[in-house]
Amino acid sequence: MMKRIMAVVFFLSAASGWCMPSVSPCSQAPVIDGKLDDSCWKTALKLDKFYLRGKGTLDFTTTVRITYDEKNLYLGFECGSPAGKKAIVADVTQKGGRVFEDDSMEIMVDPFRTGDRYYHFIVNANGAVYDAVRGQGGIVSDGTWNSETCAASKIRGTAWTSEVKIPFHSLELQGKGNVWSFNFARNIYRPNRLASIVPGGVYHSAGHFIPVRGFHIEQDRFAWKIVRPQITPGKMVRDKMRFSANAQLCNPTAAEQEKIVSLVMIPENGRKIAAAEKIVKFKANEICTVDFPELESDGTGTFRVFLSVRDPKYRRLHNRREFFHTLNTAPLAIRLLTPWYRNAIFATQNLKEVVLELKTIMTPDPARQYHAGIRDLSGKVIVLRKNVKPGQIKFPVQPLPDGKMEIFAQAVKDGKTVASAVHPLRKLPYRKGEVWLDQEGFWRRDGKRIWIIGEWGDKSTKGVNASFNRIPGLLYIDPVHAWGYPERSAMQKKNELSDADKALLRKHTREHASDPNLFAFFLVDEPDFRGISPDQMMRICNVIRDEDPYHPIMYNTYSAGLDYYGSGEINGLHVYPKVDKKLKRINLAKVAEVLRTIRNYNMTHRGAPSIAYFTPGYNNGDCGTTNCRIYTFDETRTENLMAIVMGGKASMFYVWTGIQYPELYIGNTEYIREIKAMEEVLLTDDYKVKELSSGNPQIEMMVKKVGNEYWIFAASMDEAKQPPKFRIPGLGSRKLQVFRESRTVQSAGDFFTDRDFNNFDVRIYTTDMRDFGLKPLAEVEKEIEQVHAKQKKPGNLAYQRYEGDCLKLSASSNRFMCRNIPESNLWHVTDGITSGPPARSNHGYAGVLVWKDHTPNQVPDWIELQFHHPVKVGRAIVYPALNSLKAYEFQAWQNGQWKTVGRVKNAAGKSQTVTFPQVSSDRFRLWITQNNGPDSALYELELYEK
Repeated sequence: MMKRIMAVVFFLSAASGWCMPSVSPCSQAPVIDGKLDDSCWKTALKLDKFYLRGKGTLDFTTTVRITYDEKNLYLGFECGSPAGKKAIVADVTQKGGRVFEDDSMEIMVDPFRTGDRYYHFIVNANGAVYDAVRGQGGIVSDGTWNSETCAASKIRGTAWTSEVKIPFHSLELQGKGNVWSFNFARNIYRPNRLASIVPGGVYHSAGHFIPVRGFHIEQDRFAWKIVRPQITPGKMVRDKMRFSANAQLCNPTAAEQEKIVSLVMIPENGRKIAAAEKIVKFKANEICTVDFPELESDGTGTFRVFLSVRDPKYRRLHNRREFFHTLNTAPLAIRLLTPWYRNAIFATQNLKEVVLELKTIMTPDPARQYHAGIRDLSGKVIVLRKNVKPGQIKFPVQPLPDGKMEIFAQAVKDGKTVASAVHPLRKLPYRKGEVWLDQEGFWRRDGKRIWIIGEWGDKSTKGVNASFNRIPGLLYIDPVHAWGYPERSAMQKKNELSDADKALLRKHTREHASDPNLFAFFLVDEPDFRGISPDQMMRICNVIRDEDPYHPIMYNTYSAGLDYYGSGEINGLHVYPKVDKKLKRINLAKVAEVLRTIRNYNMTHRGAPSIAYFTPGYNNGDCGTTNCRIYTFDETRTENLMAIVMGGKASMFYVWTGIQYPELYIGNTEYIREIKAMEEVLLTDDYKVKELSSGNPQIEMMVKKVGNEYWIFAASMDEAKQPPKFRIPGLGSRKLQVFRESRTVQSAGDFFTDRDFNNFDVRIYTTDMRDFGLKPLAEVEKEIEQVHAKQKKPGNLAYQRYEGDCLKLSASSNRFMCRNIPESNLWHVTDGITSGPPARSNHGYAGVLVWKDHTPNQVPDWIELQFHHPVKVGRAIVYPALNSLKAYEFQAWQNGQWKTVGRVKNAAGKSQTVTFPQVSSDRFRLWITQNNGPDSALYELELYEK
């Protein structure tokens, strides 16, 4: 990977003499005061070449220095200014502010060069810091992530210096080796300049970052992962609140570890700090829930919560995460058990009783009585139970009217109410198409379970039953609140809802709620990476579901989305691991980790959303990511089934330019046929009996029993080989087919084994030996390969199945340039596709990707192919798109200049063939001199020896 990325970033060969930068540790850490006068900076790695966005370099001082010690990464910056700058722009002084609008330095750190997930910091000339974590190679950003990074800056006239300390314990250092990658960018205002150390001034494209070697640190020490804790109020004792806490942690190592885990809660109002710690033994690679000793506080409110992992001998810090937690409690509380969804009774649930749990934290008192009942909003009591005890209480549904009500409870002593509680309740009249979640986690529409197979995309996915587009015959996931009116974006970023905001939410909800095909409202994509607070999400969702209680709310998260529990009811989870084009199956460790995190978190948390898992149906390389390709059929099926095994209840596809990739129009269609063939199975309750086992903690399992037939869905959560030994009580001795693999296994006495699971394998075993009319997996793969073989025409030297396989491209301009990367998407003129409706953009539209210039009504335009090695060419076939080309020349790079070897005038037809005496070169280009319209557009350029 190192050599591939260097080819992309620098376009340098070994002969160029380029040498990877090397960093060395410092013997004494710098004082973070912004002065850059510490001795460590004299020996620190120095980077001082910054490229302007687009073309050119900075012609004034901008220098980065890098060093580190066993605990921290240290960065030093010297920032001069361009001629004409009168003063430094620096307004922000607080952490987390809009420092990027000031004169500032941006820091992008990708430990171990994942090319996917990295850390983003910005420090301005005041020393104010912004920190975030970014994913998908830089496409998405989570500004809610907090590190303990600190910085100091000094302004001297129109120049400034800065020093930054980034603790390793903030970075969750997952990976191996001593090479990290970096990007540093300079934001300059009045006059404006944007520049980075990556050629072209590229900012957020992790595959283009500069590699730096020499980081020799204790990697396992800083790789521990911490998940948001659960904090639960307990009893009041002597006016002190007792509460319990637990947290989920992951041992990243392959060895058993003993660690100190501590929790500290600091109240915002300065009251007593609550703290607890314990020594915990972790098994190898274990995700463990740690229960802390009982804590005590003298009040409630908002707390800053710190979770830390340390070694028990020296108490060295491995990881520390900060969270904010609001602890609200009352002496009396109502927990509604039935109905269980939206505090609402749906007609098609056919409920007979309302069941609640009455809880109190008050010390027992025999003189205290408890009463509970249900009343309407005018205060009229409908049902009442007197002298009840805390615990479970039931009320009949039959006397309850349709509409909004509230459950109430009172604690009474000596005729006076000493504590009370209320809880909303709603009884809904039947509405055709009403949607609700049952107690086993399945979605029901009109009372019947349904497995949603949905597409967000270009309408090219066949066989779905739901869509984000309004399509006759399909259920509709309505995105009105996501992009249907302009005010919604600013509303989502607020910390409150005004009356006008609420009225707007109700108006748009009401106008769309009567759609007979409506399944759910879609609220927002990636709130965790858009700076939308969980509290604001909750406020918005409360208004929408109050206006329309019949349809759930969906949101999509790229992370586990734990902070947003209780807001929407469906999480369109999409982990989107990095795709490496050279791997037959990508590494799905990130997917496994997120799914396990959610599963374990849900064991101790209420309000968990249903998981509707999205698999990517687009090539992230078309969005500027390097070394990428489209998801394979195998990867889509493996990842989606993994999510189902871990509790997912819907299968979703995010698809753009779907007609371009057989992996999508063949592969997705085949997987959807498989889901439909198993629909009855998937909608059956899990088979839950004691002693169910896969025989291997790295192999997760879901078992169904339909009639007398068993279905075992098994997923390896590890890259290494994992041997299974399944035990399915009740199975006995039976033959099972390995679904779609054209083979069988035999059980004996409830046990069976199979070949090792390898590299996140997912398999389905069933005693149902019917022919389900599905092609074997190998046959589907073969059909996809046949399409690629057809596109790879014999002798075509320029064909590339994946970007960068044998050449790179450049152009005079590029309509579909992405993330300021000039060459992005150009490779599609060598992908073998010579027809089809051209897409309107690189992402977010239907069609096939072509090259379009970005200088309408101006010629000449050109597109160049540069091979990795010289080739001999004697014939070119040009496939214009939209009949755009009228006259052009075909040129070869010869003796240090371009030489025209063929011409076409008055181009006509689907393609034109240009023949010429064979020439040898590594560079060829199409030089366009006349168009039939405003633009140059090209499907394909094929090159042959003869």
